[in-house]
Amino acid sequence: MKTAEKQSLASDPASTAPKGSETEKPAARILLAEDDPMIRKIFTIMLAKQGWQAETAKSGKEAVEKSAGGNFDIILMDLQMPEMSGIEATRAIRERELQEGKRTYIIGLTAHGHLEVHKECLASGMDKVLTKPIQMKDLILALEDSCS
Repeated sequence: MKTAEKQSLASDPASTAPKGSETEKPAARILLAEDDPMIRKIFTIMLAKQGWQAETAKSGKEAVEKSAGGNFDIILMDLQMPEMSGIEATRAIRERELQEGKRTYIIGLTAHGHLEVHKECLASGMDKVLTKPIQMKDLILALEDSCS
């Protein structure tokens, strides 16, 4: 990961929080699927500062397994992970959810800003895609959108 991406994730000035974010956050069970330990730590800290806690998965395969029994409201899904990509994991989760009759809000996280990548993410079943480096205000808005 580039240093600029880590710095952007680590910076969290109050001025970057969206208007109205001072109010209490809706409760949400979040699964963070990310293979980079530094990014996992940064994301969990960012989420905690906003009043959210996240369980983590280190691979796409682990995300699929944890989502099956975790009853999560939101999954933050990195695209490039070992064992199974975020796109493959999303497809597997969506297939299982069809049988269960439920749907978890999935936010794709990618370093690729190409329109084709975003289209592929949405076609796999992701509800939203954020491009790294993730800005805190964008993450908050995406999480709040998923809870409404």
